Amino acid sequence: MLKIDRSGVGFPEELTPFGDDGFDREPFSEWWTRHGSRFPNLDPRVVEQWIFRHNTLSEFCGLDFFSLKSRLEVWGTERILREIFCEDGLDAESDYRVFNINRPSATARPFAANGTWDYPIVVLETPNGFYDHRARHPDVRYLLIEGHKRRRYLNAMLARGEANAEHEIFILSQIER
Repeated sequence: MLKIDRSGVGFPEELTPFGDDGFDREPFSEWWTRHGSRFPNLDPRVVEQWIFRHNTLSEFCGLDFFSLKSRLEVWGTERILREIFCEDGLDAESDYRVFNINRPSATARPFAANGTWDYPIVVLETPNGFYDHRARHPDVRYLLIEGHKRRRYLNAMLARGEANAEHEIFILSQIER
């Protein structure tokens, strides 16, 4: 079983984007020029969505991302909602309202245009389950790492009959050594 240490809140300080403390955060392309070689096994979109955008706020920053590789897969909507573990609850009606309160949010807009998200969610493969400080999860095979809002909105769109049948997702798995 894989141990997930959720005690950290940020990635190593050297990965913090320049200007992260204000309004002039450097673009991902500049950050990637400096750090991309450190992530040879991860799709740049995984790194952008997870490590770059959430560098100070990810409960999964304790994962050894240098020992992970990514692959892109296409999964059905119902499989995503059924097989990918996330402790957050789902409430289709409430989530639809939250993401459309005054106008469609950044989470909702891609679904309105394309029936799916703009960035694939990021999922960790846990073939033998995982455990953390909260509980043991021996039967969980996939753990949501990044894309919690998109997952909630996918459920809302499914309930409304407006979600595409399939969606791209990134699967992270351990590099075989």
